[in-house]
Amino acid sequence: MTIYAFSIENFKRSKYEVDALMDMAKIKLSQMSQHGELLDRYGAKIKILGQKELVRPDVLEAINHAVELTKHNNRYGCLLVISRLSAY
Repeated sequence: MTIYAFSIENFKRSKYEVDALMDMAKIKLSQMSQHGELLDRYGAKIKILGQKELVRPDVLEAINHAVELTKHNNRYGCLLVISRLSAY
């Protein structure tokens, strides 16, 4: 499964909107990490594609935690695409 979470164009939004989107991403990633046993049961592995350096440090920490938590799973993949161009 691929989730296009945050395109590079989103950084053109107001600071308020960018911060709200980053907060939402952090909350959802933290919620997923809290259910690590469920991710393990289904063998879900989270991977990231994109320019992580553009993401706020606290959100990057949540991303890295989710990736680390699921690195051993191999049944299903969840690719989270961040900071990429929306059009190819």
